[in-house]
Amino acid sequence: MEDALVFGGIREEIAKSPKYQFVRKPTLSLLFYGMNCRSEPLNNHLVRQALNYAIDKDRIVREVYRDQFVVAHTLLPPGMPGYFPENAFFTHDSQKARELLGQAGYGPDRPPPALTLLSASHSQAAQKEFELLTNDLAEVGISLQVEYETDWSTFEELVRQGKFVIYRYAYFADVPDPENFLGMLCGSASPYNFMGYRNQRVDALLSEALTRVDFMKRAAIYREVEALILKDAPMVPLLYLTFESIFQPYVKGVQISALGAPYIPLKKIWLDKH
Repeated sequence: MEDALVFGGIREEIAKSPKYQFVRKPTLSLLFYGMNCRSEPLNNHLVRQALNYAIDKDRIVREVYRDQFVVAHTLLPPGMPGYFPENAFFTHDSQKARELLGQAGYGPDRPPPALTLLSASHSQAAQKEFELLTNDLAEVGISLQVEYETDWSTFEELVRQGKFVIYRYAYFADVPDPENFLGMLCGSASPYNFMGYRNQRVDALLSEALTRVDFMKRAAIYREVEALILKDAPMVPLLYLTFESIFQPYVKGVQISALGAPYIPLKKIWLDKH
């Protein structure tokens, strides 16, 4: 991920070359900005919605990551059972963001408090990402400061304790099931719900989904859960990470899994001597 800014041109050249097989697939993952729903001003869903409208995710993915990744407009990634792109709730709209901040009681004469974002990555790409992010928020009257904690255990403990109002986090599914995403990240009792997000209806639906064995009924429940969460806006989904690799043309039978490289069935790969 960090190589996208530096090696974007090389990657694009290899991807277009007929000399290699270039494979690319979105993984069951999500890079997002989690918001502390327990602290001001992000305990107000209107402010959280405003941040979602303010951030130009397409520009970040295009300019920083050279379109290596897929812009996220939902929580569930492509390839995940229950993925429903029609649930997308936010588009980049600075005017809408300013209107929501006004409804929350903020404006030119009463700007919202400065926000602090914590990141575990201090890479060149991450810094460029935050530069664009800071500019987007400044355009709607929100000041953002970025702090770094590159020791992962310390970083996770800080966000677990709610020490920062926003944090940058990448989550990868262990199994291809919506519960592994929606329940783990947004269930009120989940140890990974660092946002402190609480919605009784969401919790009830998550519990109901676990009792269903019919796939279509479970998927319908998770789609409703996702729609509720997106409207509450406890996070800004930024992008879905992708698996990319190149193979020699004589490598055959490669099947890419949405769970990433460890799940490629090596027993199906064979070499064509011709």
